[in-house]
Amino acid sequence: MGLDLNGNKLYSTSIGSKSEVLKSLPDGNNIVYYDFSNKNSYIGSGTSVTDLSGNTNTATLFNTPTFNASNSGNITLNGTNQYLRVANLNNTITSYMTLLIWVKHTGDGALIWLGRSATDANTEFGFSIASNKMNYWDYDNGYGVDHIANTTTLTTNTWNLIGLTKSTTSFTFYLNGLADGTTTAARDCTYSSNDFVIGCDIRDSVVFLPGTISSAMVYTRTLSSSEIKQIYNTTKSRFGL
Repeated sequence: MGLDLNGNKLYSTSIGSKSEVLKSLPDGNNIVYYDFSNKNSYIGSGTSVTDLSGNTNTATLFNTPTFNASNSGNITLNGTNQYLRVANLNNTITSYMTLLIWVKHTGDGALIWLGRSATDANTEFGFSIASNKMNYWDYDNGYGVDHIANTTTLTTNTWNLIGLTKSTTSFTFYLNGLADGTTTAARDCTYSSNDFVIGCDIRDSVVFLPGTISSAMVYTRTLSSSEIKQIYNTTKSRFGL
């Protein structure tokens, strides 16, 4: 079984309440939290994924990703047409942000994208895997950062906690709880709340992610390195790490 952030066991049957789940996360500004090991988030069937952050950012699964109970619970995306989507987030992401996702990828593809739609493409970001590295870009009447990448090459078919923090124009990549590259943006972009998507570029129906996802979190603040390390250390046992 996996552990929550207080070191308590997390069961795939998830008998705890949503509030009990949340209290084990770093405090403040968690706006999205999907966890496929927790039946309060996903029961193992159907298309609805409940947001454990309490912000009712319920996601919809498209084209039947495969759920399996290994590593306490996860879903596999086929890299062809499967993804998760929230049409409109109930929150706005601006100058401070943290993205975290436990993923075992088998190839390049989109991780977490926002605002990438036919009507809202001017205030968008894309967080992906490209050439087996983390890749991020954002755009708001011009690029803030244009396809920046982390330092370490990712290994396919291996569980990794992949992350990115933003603090106005400062960006830091995180791999398995450790900082893995920084950059400074040309501008501090703001983002639309439309089309929050995990697993593809929904506007162009490309960049589908082939791989398996266990959980995903978004904060509207910049988590500290110690907080990100804590999340990694207290969830890695799910994956035999």
